[in-house]
Amino acid sequence: MNQLTPCYGCGEQIHSSAKSCPKCGAVSKNIEEVSPTNAWLLLIVCLFIGVFGIHRFMTGQVLWGIIYLFTFGFFGIGWLMDCALILFGAYRDSEDRRVRF
Repeated sequence: MNQLTPCYGCGEQIHSSAKSCPKCGAVSKNIEEVSPTNAWLLLIVCLFIGVFGIHRFMTGQVLWGIIYLFTFGFFGIGWLMDCALILFGAYRDSEDRRVRF
């Protein structure tokens, strides 16, 4: 399927998977970066010791890791939500990149 989208810089129609516009060189906002963190390892760590916030430290979210450490993963609720987010591919690291399988 040939999907075209307007360029962020000049408005020229470019392919939706293009990283930059060939006309003006503007970087496309359509490309979503994926985190280099291993999603399987992150899910296993979150399932077994996630209440201590180790998975938050792994993704660079140090402040959230400390908060999880002292509140036992927001009393278990935050830990369960993080497990679900990782499982469904919606969890993001400290640089707002999705952690994908």
